Amino acid sequence: HDSSPRVALLPKCPPRTSTTAMRVSVACAFLASVGASEVKSPVTKVVQLLQGLAAKVTREGEAEQAEYEKLVEYCEDNAKSLQHSLKNSAEKQEELEATVEKANSDIEQVTTKIENHATAIKEAEEELEEATGVRNSEHKDWVAADGELAETVDALERAMNILKKELNKGFLQTGSIQKVAKTIAALLEARSVDYASKSKLQSFLQSQEDAADGMEMAENTQASTKSVDAILDTIGDLLKKAEGQRAEAQKKETTAQFNYDMLKQSLEDQIKTGTKEQAEAKQKLANTQEILATTLLV
Repeated sequence: HDSSPRVALLPKCPPRTSTTAMRVSVACAFLASVGASEVKSPVTKVVQLLQGLAAKVTREGEAEQAEYEKLVEYCEDNAKSLQHSLKNSAEKQEELEATVEKANSDIEQVTTKIENHATAIKEAEEELEEATGVRNSEHKDWVAADGELAETVDALERAMNILKKELNKGFLQTGSIQKVAKTIAALLEARSVDYASKSKLQSFLQSQEDAADGMEMAENTQASTKSVDAILDTIGDLLKKAEGQRAEAQKKETTAQFNYDMLKQSLEDQIKTGTKEQAEAKQKLANTQEILATTLLV
C-alpha cells in the first residue's frame, strides 16, 4: 500500500496571464484538497476536468490576447492618424500664414496703385481743363483779330475799287472822294494798319480836303489824280499785308486747334484708361480683403 500523496500525480500549472493564473490556482487548490484516501477514478476525472478548464482558460486567454492586440493596433492607428493630423495642421498653418502675408502684400500694392491712378487722373483732368481754357481764350482772340482783318481787307478793296473806277473816268467826283475818305478814315482805326501807312492815308485825306477848298477845277483834278496813284500803291500794299496776316493767323489757329484736339484726345484716353484700371484695382482690393478676412477666421 503506497501511502505517498496523490497530489504528486497532478500536472504542473503553466504560467498565464493574470486571469488565467488565478483560475489555474483555484484548480490546483481544489486538487490539493483531495485526500489520499480517494480512489484513482475520481482523481482521473478531476484531472480531466482540470485539463478541460485549462483548455478553456487558454482559449479565453487567446481571445483576450486577440482583443488586446486589436486594442494595441487601434491605439497605434489612432496615434498615426493623430501624427498625420498634427503634420497636416502644421502645414495648413504655414499655408494660412503664407496666404495672410501675400494678401497683406497685395493689399498694400493695390492700394498704392489705386492712389497713383487717382493722382494721374486728377492731374490729367486739371491739365485738360487748363488747356481748354487756354484754347478757348486763343480762339476768342483769333476770332476778334480775324474779324478785324476781314473788315480791313474789305475796306481796302472797296477803297481801291472806288479809286480805280474814278481814275478811269479821268477825274474824281466829290461824292467818290467822300466815300473813299470815309473808308480810309475807318482804316486809320484798324490795328492791322501800321503807323507809316496810316500817315500816308492821313496825308491823302488832308490833301483832298485842301484841294477841294482852294484849287481850281483843272488843277484840282490833276493834283488829285497824282495823289490817287500814290494812295493806290499804299492801299495795295496794305491789302497784300492784311491778307497775308489773315492767312498766317488762320494757319496758326488751325495748328493750335489741331494740337489741342490731339492733347485733348490723349488726356481723355488717359483718364478713361486710368479710371478703368482704378476700378479693376478696387475690385481686386475688395477680393483680397475678403480672402484675408476668410483666412483669419479659419
